[in-house]
Amino acid sequence: MVRRISLSGRLIYGAVVLFLLAGCTSTNAGRKISEFSASTKSVSEGVARAFRCVDETGTALATDKAVLVISQNGKVDPKRAMQPFLDESDYKSRIAALQALSDYAVLLNSIMGEKPVSSLDSEIDRFASSLYSLSSDLSVMTNGTSYVPGNEVGVLASCFNEIAKVVIDNKRANNCKIIISSSDPYIQKICNLLKQDIGTDRYSRGLRSQLYVSYDKLMTDRYTVISKALCCDKSILAPRDKRTEIGLWLSLVNEQKAADEAMVQLYKSLEALQKAHGQLVHAFDSSSPEFDQSMAMLKVESDRLMDRFNKLKRAQ
Repeated sequence: MVRRISLSGRLIYGAVVLFLLAGCTSTNAGRKISEFSASTKSVSEGVARAFRCVDETGTALATDKAVLVISQNGKVDPKRAMQPFLDESDYKSRIAALQALSDYAVLLNSIMGEKPVSSLDSEIDRFASSLYSLSSDLSVMTNGTSYVPGNEVGVLASCFNEIAKVVIDNKRANNCKIIISSSDPYIQKICNLLKQDIGTDRYSRGLRSQLYVSYDKLMTDRYTVISKALCCDKSILAPRDKRTEIGLWLSLVNEQKAADEAMVQLYKSLEALQKAHGQLVHAFDSSSPEFDQSMAMLKVESDRLMDRFNKLKRAQ
């Protein structure tokens, strides 16, 4: 005998199914946002470490250049010679922007979690406060060592301010999707400006080109000294030192390549972060292959960044 289910029974059954599906979707979205949070934190920290390593490479280049000048009886002003590749305050402004991106991703994960409302509200308020204070930190990027125009630095600061407003206005977990979609234009702009600072290639204005040219200059200078020692003034280098000097000169080729590849990977990692956040709103869909693909790419670029960073450290 076939048992008929009353209309009210079917409605209750349908409501239960919808509730379970909604719970499953929410759990799935929470998992995906947690993955995005972890990957974004990894990329932000990796980019920050690579920036520092590139800065240390610039200092090493300055040291080598000073050695060459002094070896030719030239004079070197140590204060000018040892100026860092990135001024400390300028470096910190970039790191502050990267840290804010990481904090934003961590906050999304908290909003999707099960923290008490009061605890979550306090975390959101602290995050918003830190973003509002970024304006002064970012202002130093107008001091001439940044490849982001001064007026765009202001845009960068305002983007973080807008994200802070969005987060404050949408504190509850069921508004996480709104936070993501409303913040995305600002996340895209922030990443674009950081990419502009690095430069699209070796021939465009940016930190990548600046570093590459620094290596080219040092290779030319070192070749001049070696050439003079071998052909003109044999008293400059003792015979046993000539091979060492030539070896150091040739090693600069590999160092330059490692440094350039690290800068390329900085750019690609930020690009992957952009794309992943652009797809993050689809974490709430029952199926989101494009988001899964973008997340996989973010993980790949993050791992590659760390690999390039380690090679750059070894090259030093």
